[in-house]
Amino acid sequence: MGSQETLQDWLNRIKLSTQPSLFPDIEEVDLNGMTVVRIIVPDHPIKPVSCKGKYFCRVKNSNHQMTITEISSLYLKTFNASWDYYTDTHHSLEDVSLDKVNRFIAQANTIRPYLINDDPLTVLKK
Repeated sequence: MGSQETLQDWLNRIKLSTQPSLFPDIEEVDLNGMTVVRIIVPDHPIKPVSCKGKYFCRVKNSNHQMTITEISSLYLKTFNASWDYYTDTHHSLEDVSLDKVNRFIAQANTIRPYLINDDPLTVLKK
């Protein structure tokens, strides 16, 4: 197969093409009398990882470029959080329309098996 220099080149290309950088294990192995290259990419704890500045997800047998919403959701999921986990420092309780919260409760109660009986502020805290 190729030389160790080729394997090192492949490793460097993967490292430079990904962000955060991935460091795969690359080795030549014998498979049924043929020399093949095995590339093992360990699971990265922070997701998603971009390839050449783009983010992709596998859907069945094809790759699809991710939307900004999918990217941010997956990133937050990595930290077991979501957009509503973070405090909005630009607004206060005075900016919240309790009428709208009450309308939400009423609408939610039309589809939920268990009714929301809490007051609007408790609903917001939950």
